[in-house]
Amino acid sequence: MGRISTVKSHPAREEIERGILEGVPIATLARKWTLSESSLQRHKSISMSDVLGKVPSDEADIPDVLARLLALANSTRQAREVADRTGTPASRATAQKNELSVLSMLSSRLGVTNLEELDWAKATRDISLGLRDFLLMNPSAFDSLSRALLSRSDDLRDLVDQLEAQLKKDDR
Repeated sequence: MGRISTVKSHPAREEIERGILEGVPIATLARKWTLSESSLQRHKSISMSDVLGKVPSDEADIPDVLARLLALANSTRQAREVADRTGTPASRATAQKNELSVLSMLSSRLGVTNLEELDWAKATRDISLGLRDFLLMNPSAFDSLSRALLSRSDDLRDLVDQLEAQLKKDDR
């Protein structure tokens, strides 16, 4: 059904997948290879899930890390706001330093410049996985769902292709 995903057809696919396996941030790979972050995330979540599952890792699950970082960012912001209203100059400086540290980490290591991006990244992943689970339970709905997605945007072609590949894989 449709064309192959942009990541699978990319001339640097092996390098891109190596970067994913090595933990290079998706935003960095997207900039380097001129790909959308969503297509890279879908490729990682759907096409590389078997490979990534076999890679020994002490790292936490990415959505879990994102949720924890978002909670930490919100917590440090709230602490800074309280310190700004009621704290001493020293406690305000400490709270500002802590918030800056979390925001700096989000920006430099993950390429996040807006905390809403974390919510969107998690929501996008959850939606993709939810669609996959729905189709695994209702494979006959694939044609209708793919037409609906592609009628919204051809940018969703990678998602449709990867969902189709997942269905074929699970038929085996």
